[in-house]
Amino acid sequence: MRHLYLSLLACFALFGIAHALNQEQTHPSHPSSKSIAIGQQQKEASNKTNSKVWRIMPVGDSLTEGSGASGPQSYRGHLFNMLKRNGYKVHFVGYRSKTTMVGGDPDHGAYGGYTIGPDDRSFCPGCGKANIYDNLDKILAYDADVILLLIGINDLLPSKHGYVAPTDAPQKLEQLVKTISQRKPNAKIIVSSMLKVGWTDTWPEYAALNAKAQEIGKRSGSDKIYFVNLNNINLKENEFTDKLHLTNDGAKKVAQGWYKALRPLIRK
Repeated sequence: MRHLYLSLLACFALFGIAHALNQEQTHPSHPSSKSIAIGQQQKEASNKTNSKVWRIMPVGDSLTEGSGASGPQSYRGHLFNMLKRNGYKVHFVGYRSKTTMVGGDPDHGAYGGYTIGPDDRSFCPGCGKANIYDNLDKILAYDADVILLLIGINDLLPSKHGYVAPTDAPQKLEQLVKTISQRKPNAKIIVSSMLKVGWTDTWPEYAALNAKAQEIGKRSGSDKIYFVNLNNINLKENEFTDKLHLTNDGAKKVAQGWYKALRPLIRK
């Protein structure tokens, strides 16, 4: 009897081992609780990365702020709408706010009539300096992932608000970009050429400023400074309101140029 009892125990043991092996072969891919937890963590981290909202700051003069008798025409509204329509999570930031004719995020860091700076131009006694450089404390009080910089045309034009030497514009632009990059080292800066104007665009100071903008972006060894050639946009005569500022159609073309430059730098 004792031998029979031991034999039965041995059979049951072998049956249990075989059943366990069969279960393992039948369900080889069953995840452990640890692998499930790791997978969940990876998914949450991915969702967190994909949920980033890109802060974009348009900086410049009236071509960025917006102008027009019927309301502010600017690339800003078109650009914001293009980005949102194509699935980008963006928020425009800046110390000023003005909604364009096509809506969009109203925040920006631009001021009509501003030069590059530094210089002594002022719109009125006691109004402060009317240039970007001397107002960087206010402009850079807001953090941005990407700064869009279109500035310089007012340095080339005569003004009742004070003389600014056009030949100094290229060096001032270089210093401005350098200062912004030093104060905001984590921000990407896209430096634009001057837009076409409704009269000649072949005068030497204009060409020199465009060349410097390209040099700044392409010479930089940093992956934070870029150049966009908005001067090659084919703006037609009827897309200007006064041979300098743009109609809605002209502003939309400029927005498309910015959009192409932004896409490689931000992810959805």
